[in-house]
Amino acid sequence: MVSVVDMLDSLRAAVEACAVTDPVSEDDTFRTFTLGAPVRRQSRSVLVTATPPIRNMPGSTCTDWATTVSLAVSYSIGQAEEGQRTVYERALLDSEAIAAALYAWAAAGNVLSLVLAEGDISPDGDGALICERSATIVWQRG
Repeated sequence: MVSVVDMLDSLRAAVEACAVTDPVSEDDTFRTFTLGAPVRRQSRSVLVTATPPIRNMPGSTCTDWATTVSLAVSYSIGQAEEGQRTVYERALLDSEAIAAALYAWAAAGNVLSLVLAEGDISPDGDGALICERSATIVWQRG
């Protein structure tokens, strides 16, 4: 049985495997975390949350379940070095790479459908830029 937590774990692994745009250091990667987990702030921290799953009725199988997953990538706002992309441009390009990774992840597993919503990039008021996106995911639970 593939639970919502199993599905989120594999989704997080797919996001962490993405290459970041214009890394600012050698260890600049996507680091995912969920609510309640210890947070190690990186230059690109990704909060992954999901709605409680529901049975998808009518589904294409007897064991279709659905949830809405949200990804919020936090970027520290700083000055771009000469020839580097701005943090906003990196967020846009990263969101494209994450979307491609999510589509590939969905095609390779128990995911029956993945519908990405348009995202939003805005300042959080504490010196960071947040790129948020959600996806409705239907997967085969059993």
